[in-house]
Amino acid sequence: MKIILLSSLVFLSLCTASKAQNFTLKPTPDIVGLQYSSVDFADIDGDGDLDLFTGGADPSYILTSRMYKNDGSGNFTLSDGTTFIKIREGAAAFGDVNGDNFPDLVVAGNTPGPTTKLYINNGSGNYSLSTVEFTQSTYGALAFGDIDNDGDNDLVVTGFSTSFYGITELYKNDGNGNFTLLTAAQSGFTAPGVFRSSVVLEDFDGDGFLDVFVTGNTSNNILVNTLYKNNGNGSFTIRATPIAPIQTGSVSAGDFDNDGDKDLLVVGADAVSAKVALLYSNDGNGNFTLVPDVPFIGAQYGRSVFADVNNDGYPDVFISGYRNPNRRADLYMNNGASGGFTPATVPFQGLNNADVAFADVDGDTDLDFLVTGLSEAGTISKLYLNELFLGIENPEAKNIRFYPNPVAASLYMTLPSGVQALKADVYSLFGQLVHSEDFADGINPIVHFDALAAGVYLMKVTTDSGTQVQRIVKS
Repeated sequence: MKIILLSSLVFLSLCTASKAQNFTLKPTPDIVGLQYSSVDFADIDGDGDLDLFTGGADPSYILTSRMYKNDGSGNFTLSDGTTFIKIREGAAAFGDVNGDNFPDLVVAGNTPGPTTKLYINNGSGNYSLSTVEFTQSTYGALAFGDIDNDGDNDLVVTGFSTSFYGITELYKNDGNGNFTLLTAAQSGFTAPGVFRSSVVLEDFDGDGFLDVFVTGNTSNNILVNTLYKNNGNGSFTIRATPIAPIQTGSVSAGDFDNDGDKDLLVVGADAVSAKVALLYSNDGNGNFTLVPDVPFIGAQYGRSVFADVNNDGYPDVFISGYRNPNRRADLYMNNGASGGFTPATVPFQGLNNADVAFADVDGDTDLDFLVTGLSEAGTISKLYLNELFLGIENPEAKNIRFYPNPVAASLYMTLPSGVQALKADVYSLFGQLVHSEDFADGINPIVHFDALAAGVYLMKVTTDSGTQVQRIVKS
């Protein structure tokens, strides 16, 4: 049974019909408070846990960018191996750009003055500044994705450039981390560029190629959004969409209804400055329909995300930002097969000028999150650990032996006498269920990792005596 020491952790609780769930506010003495911030998680040093990058304005409004290393239990310490450009009002994104299986980092924002820089991971968690040139940008967004299915990460950049106009640009990667800016004629990005923007790359129509959705403010102060359909060769065609354009907000993609396609959550300020939070359902072919009567409260100057915080297979929704007269941070629990969402009564601290990132930072197979921004009390960074109650565990279930680990194909288990395995669920470090197996023979179970990419996973084994979580390396 998990025991939480309330003397050192602030305890927050919510309940659903199926599970009790709790968040603990974990002290993070090394993580500086930030607003106008950008945060992202990645395993920068290959040790199997998720480290943290943050950039923004600190409580004294001094610009800062920092990398923090995780000890595997959600304790973060400042890494002084690299000096990053200091930013606010920007974005940061991890992605392996040169195929060495270590996450590189692109950072954009106001220094002051627009800037966009790429940093290459040297394999130990330290970074070197790349000589690759990008259009300098701020008030924008960044997204990595393999837009031409050639096996490497390309890059979409939006924002406000040094030439005082909005941009939406596509950079093609040669596989070695060298990027070439495609012209509008080459990419098909012919709609006006945007700043105060958000961008997502997802395969919205199920054809195996990443599409692009972008929304924001043009240089003529007109709100636009554009859905770019991938033609299958890395170029795009604009596709009509009923989705409302927003600015100073964010867009998130997730399969809220669990029907196998990516839906869209759009949160921010609309064309008449109303604060909106809109959910659009995808029919699987990239056609979107507004979902009526969702309980979401709209906000701007914040971040909204899909995240399955209770591991029921249905992504929940987190929304932060400002809505006059209050700063907000709200969690909405997905009701699953019965439909709809229910506001959770969790007293998260309201924020604006905010960012949030969800990831499993302590290796227990549920999603924790870091949120940064301006609260009523000042500029903060808060780490919330998710304590998902999975039932009382029999100590016998803790004595399973796993081999080989690292594993190339088949993972075997040896169980204590009298214990039978029922199921194994394999999760990415970002909490995504990537593989699941039920066992007809619970005495000698085998989990097949053949189809999974190399990397670190968390596997939860359910037995007739309880559960055990094990970190597994796929070679």
